[in-house]
Amino acid sequence: MGHKLTSSSLIPHDNTQPLIGRGYVLANHRSFMDFCVDPYLANATVLSRAMVIGVSLFTGLQMWLEERIIFIQRGKSSAASVTAQMIQTMERPQNPIARYQFYPEGTRRTYQTLSGPDELLGYFRKGLLLTLYQHEGKKPRTDQFPFQIQICMNKEHVMNETKLECGSGVVIPYTRGPPMYAADHATDDQFLRAVADEWFRQYVEVGGVVG
Repeated sequence: MGHKLTSSSLIPHDNTQPLIGRGYVLANHRSFMDFCVDPYLANATVLSRAMVIGVSLFTGLQMWLEERIIFIQRGKSSAASVTAQMIQTMERPQNPIARYQFYPEGTRRTYQTLSGPDELLGYFRKGLLLTLYQHEGKKPRTDQFPFQIQICMNKEHVMNETKLECGSGVVIPYTRGPPMYAADHATDDQFLRAVADEWFRQYVEVGGVVG
């Protein structure tokens, strides 16, 4: 069943998996529209730069007022400090945050095609992702918070801040994969490879062009 976002439509793929109860949702970064679409679909607190409030207007302001955004400073916020804040709020006994959503690509990507998982690995900024993986890997598997990938297409056609363009009536197909646990991957490289493989599978599933 689809969702409406203004005059655009969010359409789940038939293979879209249920949202994890608690954990980390990884999403693809295409435009500032991401910060309206992805946290809505994941029902999650998102990591973002403060300027997103200015661009996404009421959506960003509402998320800030509801404490659904952690602000980061590009080049200044370290993976260790952001991880510590995420873990503290997820593991606190009172009002823990259930899900965090962030963008392993770090910055918006404009690729029109992908050749495969190896290309994706070159785009990932791995610090935060690996720091969280290493933290979860120290726990018994039953206590670990899983990772879940969620890929949406066409978000940049609703809002493209680099071209100063907005669109209406855009179809945004999306999909979401199964939970991934640190315990199932023995090394950093194995975990990153598993993330890239699943990411690319979902990219193709929702219509991404291979080339």
